[in-house]
Amino acid sequence: MVRHSSSLFILYFLLQATIIICQPSQNMKKMAQVAGMPGNEYNDVWGYVAPDGKEYAIIGSTMAVNIFDVTNCSAHVLKYQFVDGLTSSNYWRDFKCFGNYVYGVADTGTEGLEIFNLTNVNNITVTQNTSHFNRAHNIYVDVANARLYVAGAHDNSSTNNWMIIYSLSNPGNPTLLKKVSLNTLPGMSGFENLYIHDLYVENNIAYCSQGEAGYVIWDCSDVDNITYLGSLDDGSNYNHSSWKHTQHASVDTQYFYVAEEVPIGRPIKIMRTIDNGNGFDLTLMSTFKHPLGAPTYTNNRPHNPYVKDNGLYIAYYHDGIQVYDVIDPLHPIRVAYYDTYPNNNGSNYTGYQGAWGVYPYLPSGCIIAGDITYGLVTLKTHFPKVEFNGPIHLTAPGSGIVFRDSISNYKKMFVGNDGKIQSLNLTLPDAAYKVDTADVELLHPANIYLTATNGTTYKVSISNNGTLTAVQQTAPAQAVRMPGNFLISQLHRGLIMSTANGRRYKTTISSGGLIKTYLTSF
Repeated sequence: MVRHSSSLFILYFLLQATIIICQPSQNMKKMAQVAGMPGNEYNDVWGYVAPDGKEYAIIGSTMAVNIFDVTNCSAHVLKYQFVDGLTSSNYWRDFKCFGNYVYGVADTGTEGLEIFNLTNVNNITVTQNTSHFNRAHNIYVDVANARLYVAGAHDNSSTNNWMIIYSLSNPGNPTLLKKVSLNTLPGMSGFENLYIHDLYVENNIAYCSQGEAGYVIWDCSDVDNITYLGSLDDGSNYNHSSWKHTQHASVDTQYFYVAEEVPIGRPIKIMRTIDNGNGFDLTLMSTFKHPLGAPTYTNNRPHNPYVKDNGLYIAYYHDGIQVYDVIDPLHPIRVAYYDTYPNNNGSNYTGYQGAWGVYPYLPSGCIIAGDITYGLVTLKTHFPKVEFNGPIHLTAPGSGIVFRDSISNYKKMFVGNDGKIQSLNLTLPDAAYKVDTADVELLHPANIYLTATNGTTYKVSISNNGTLTAVQQTAPAQAVRMPGNFLISQLHRGLIMSTANGRRYKTTISSGGLIKTYLTSF
């Protein structure tokens, strides 16, 4: 990182960086790695933050559930290991958290629902509930509604299409709300198989990846009257998992990133859902993928996507962890990756090896990954930034911050004579100051001062909820003065400002000309 103060600022600054795509990493660094857990093959991961702020990773191995203290992202400390005895080669596990509890399932054996009490991480206890199912493929916690959903559950019968819903009002002892086979619901006879492989739930609406049946949406508000809201099945591919784009979508329109997994070589899909009042209309908007072995090898296999703020994090089997900037939901831009499985060197995508899962939500920025061969891997992103620890003043009337939008057009953010923040399309930007391949970050409490065409100076700052405001105010004498536009020239780069409560917001301009200010993971 580069820091600037008013006394050290160089009037013309150009930052250039060389990015080599065909390397094991880009803008992401491995902090630590540990294997050797019971079974010696690994699967899904999740994270937990204790009340005291310490951070933990939960990772499944073939024979055990393993919990590590990763508060120091560079030094893992094993806190608990629950060996439940699974020895089958079908070692799929999944984990989710609610409060001080971690819930786990396995898609083999008869473990049922495993409940880990992490209230005291030095004395973790576990219970198992086999009352309603023996094994299951996946679980999801709708935190806002205190519900646990179990997908792909199996019991002793031949039925394997169960969706099971629990109340977490008593998180140590989940209460069964409903166990339903979706094929038996009214109007569902046209679907041959409604097995749920994975799901994402929000506001009691379950967005389900249902294998060959495609992407199906269910209203689970009333568990005694679960209703079908819409679906999209665009072929014989296997709809595997999805996650919602969490920013800048309207109440009625949402975007989801969907992985299909099989057949090999399928890209990530971008799906749009629109609430039509009686259900949802689903549309496949586009697809994308970036194989590390391209152009010779292109059949990489995305497994599990997750979204945090403006970042899409994908566990990509042989190609490790890939990170995209998705502030423009229809135009993802890959900004980082780390190849956790170096054996193939980004070339041969045969079989199922590499990164199974990723968890990007720890407050410290430590990213948890689970690699089938190499176990628990912790990572951090490292993006180039030009940092200012003092105010900036663009002194030329009408000057502003110039960005490139997601489709490479130039747009300027400035303050009009009425004191309102505005944007303007530019064909060939006239900029006295330029930053390439980096964001510009103003370290709190630094601000930027813009000059309107009538010569009035406005202070632009950001509120705790991420709202940009412009207030007429003379720039302080110590401000770095720039007599012209300030160009941030690379795609998806922007201006990062911090709020008084420590949250980081990034400002860019969309392809439609709208100024976007959003929480940033980078």
